[in-house]
Order: sequence, then C-alpha cells, then structure tokens
Amino acid sequence: MQYVLQIGVLSQVHMEPDWKLIRSAAAARGVTLVPLLPSRLAIRITDTGVSLLNTRLEPVKLDAVVNWEPYPAFPEVEQACLLQGIPFVNSSDAVRRARNKMLTSLTLHAHGLPQAETVYVHKTGAAFPQPLELPFVYKPKTGTMGRGARKFDKINDYKNFIDENRGKKDFYFQSFIPNAGWDVRVVVVGGKVLGAIKKMAAGGEWRSHVAYGGRAEAYRVDAGLQDLAVRAAKALGLVFAGLDMMREQTGRFLILEANAVPGLRIFAEVTGINIFGAILDYLIEVL
Repeated sequence: MQYVLQIGVLSQVHMEPDWKLIRSAAAARGVTLVPLLPSRLAIRITDTGVSLLNTRLEPVKLDAVVNWEPYPAFPEVEQACLLQGIPFVNSSDAVRRARNKMLTSLTLHAHGLPQAETVYVHKTGAAFPQPLELPFVYKPKTGTMGRGARKFDKINDYKNFIDENRGKKDFYFQSFIPNAGWDVRVVVVGGKVLGAIKKMAAGGEWRSHVAYGGRAEAYRVDAGLQDLAVRAAKALGLVFAGLDMMREQTGRFLILEANAVPGLRIFAEVTGINIFGAILDYLIEVL
C-alpha cells in the first residue's frame, strides 16, 4: 500500500475560500492535510527527542509543515518540527522579514534590489520634519492589503498625521512612485515564478487592492521581472511568496513589499493556478 504524505498546515485563521483551495490541492495530489491550530498543540522534550502532540498528548505524525501564519508567532512549533527532521516552510525568520516592512526594506537593500526611497522612525514623541519630497506615503509597519496606508500630497496633512500619532506608532514612509495606476503581484514557489496578476486601482484610488475597488487580470512576466522576483524571495528566505512590484515611468520595476502568505482566491480566479498546489508539489519533490 502506497504511503500517503501527511502535510501540516499551521494557521490560526480559517478563511473558507482559501481553505477550499488548500483542500482541493491536497485531494488532487493524494496528500492528507493535518490542520495545526497552535492552541491545540503541545511539545514534549525527553532524553530521546522532541515530539509535537495533539490535545490528547498523542504524537502528531507529519512529513512537512506549511507555515500559513502571517506573523512569526510560533517559533517553538517550528523548532520542534526541525528537531524531528520535519521540513517547515516558510521559516519564522523569513515570515518576520516579510511581515515587517522595514526589515524587508533593509534586506532588499543589503541584496542590491530596487525599492522606493524609505524613511523609518520608531515611535517618535517629537515633531518629526517632512521626511521625503511630496508626494509620499505612510504604511503601517506590519500592515497588509493597504489597510491604514496614507498618501500625503500636502505638508499640512502630514503634520496633522504626525501630531495625532507621534509616540503611538512606528512611522514607515516611502516616496510615492508615479505610475499608471497598477502594480503586479508575482508569485514565487521553490525558486521559480509560478505566475503573476496585474492589480489595477479604481478611479480616484491610489491603492490597487481589490478591497478598495480594484480589479485584477493575468499578467505575463518577462525574464527581467522573473529574475527580480526570484532574487527578492531568495534574499528574504521565502520558499513561497507574493512579491508586489510597481513599474516606474522609466520602465524599471521596484519592489513594494513581500507577502509570506499570498492570497489564494483572487490569484486562482484570475490565472487558474492554485498556489497551494504548487507549494505541495515543491514539498513532494524535496521530501
């Protein structure tokens, strides 16, 4: 009888559209999914080894773990898996670098990868002067999908924002990139580009996210953009990633941010590609 691979999925969040795609990808490959809810796991250490346990304190049998947790919140689970020789992707360190936009920016810079000019200030209590030429944007350091982002076209709007928020939050500012109202999400799995979508902003909105009225279509990635996306994922240590890129008016692409848990539904609807299926294919290949 052929052995069926058991792949754990570490996640606190259950979004049904994404989980439908996760389950269908596993079923198509004959893989058994093992949902790993951190609050229902225990770790045992003995003289002979480490084991991951369920709520009945029985060992959880796994061949690999997909870390579908957007925060680097459970490094203990990762270490318990690694000490048992269980592959764990993406690593907690990689998720931390991707989730924290300033760590992403510093890592990209260290690897010579293009990005917008950036200024970061840690919870300043002082009146901070204008950090960049107008227009520029503020993004929450660990935010996603454009939530809480602000674009400043006037200096008084920036001053009011600083006065309201200084001492309360970190400030991550980037130059606004003049563009044609769209950016690209390139998905990388196992060092290869899986595909890409073009995200187009709604009229009057500078953010291209579907949540703000934007729309998406499939996008053909040329060799240069493929290389940039693969290099960015590798620099950040991400086995799978969604890299958001924007093309300058000169034609050069800049890296906006990296997503260690790329959304599945819109990408699948637009391209017909199940990202999670590609992740499972990668794991099956390396196991």
